[in-house]
Amino acid sequence: MITIKICWSIFKDAIFHSRWSKISSIFTTIGLFISISGLTVDKLFGWEWFEQIPKHIWWFLIVCCLILIILRVLWISALKIEEHSFSEKELYTPVKLIRKIKDISTIINQHNAQEKTVVETLDSICNKLREIFDKLTDSSCCVSVKIIEGPKNGDFDKPISEILNFKVHNIAHDNHHKSRRETEDYNNTEHFIRENTAFFTVVGKLGKSGKLFYLNNDLNISNGYTTSSPYKDENGNSTNPPYKSELVFPIYKIKDNQIFSFLGFLCIDSDKKESFSKEDVAFEIGMMYSDILYNILPSYN
Repeated sequence: MITIKICWSIFKDAIFHSRWSKISSIFTTIGLFISISGLTVDKLFGWEWFEQIPKHIWWFLIVCCLILIILRVLWISALKIEEHSFSEKELYTPVKLIRKIKDISTIINQHNAQEKTVVETLDSICNKLREIFDKLTDSSCCVSVKIIEGPKNGDFDKPISEILNFKVHNIAHDNHHKSRRETEDYNNTEHFIRENTAFFTVVGKLGKSGKLFYLNNDLNISNGYTTSSPYKDENGNSTNPPYKSELVFPIYKIKDNQIFSFLGFLCIDSDKKESFSKEDVAFEIGMMYSDILYNILPSYN
């Protein structure tokens, strides 16, 4: 049964792989229909000349059509084998993924044992998460942790209306993107939650059922996406950020009804479109570590 499903899947891809595949399939099907008709009937649609065409011509056309179909199927099969080989070689096996997650657990244990400061811990976690997300998404990912500014005396228990007016401050980045993202312009800019689509969307969902996150696989400021980060083109006009996909999780706990202990955000972005899905392993890992970070951030001064 599995073999039949695989064969059917390959055949469907061979026929419908692209627009050109569909067009060529239509012409091949028409060619087969006419060729078989030429072998089995004397006239087609009343055409007198139809019966004058030699049988071997029809056989030749049938063979050509079948060869085209076989070549298409073989080509798609080769592509699937290549993709499978690439996945086996490049992406994590379950064991390798668990080992990477275990590395992060070791970092957290060192923090709990006071062997690492909170900043060192957060930077190390961002580095390890970047390695994981790079592999799982087959792209270059940036991982950062942002904390909200504004609550006095460490009082982070606030309603949504107050949280939206707080500023966010970046306190951790993976080493690969730290110098690229934390520019002088970025650090001198005030980043309010209400001025950033990702943060505003996440906070707006607080108190609602379901998983809290922001996911955008095709970032474009012309489609209403806003960010307070100062990305400019050569003419000084606002332009799209250097990343194409974004995944953001809140770092928070529900306190009482509409009151939330909200600390900040775990942000992952990618240089490719369509990098994230709420149905894949990368999403669940991001959500898991946003929960874990809630127990680490309070020690940040």
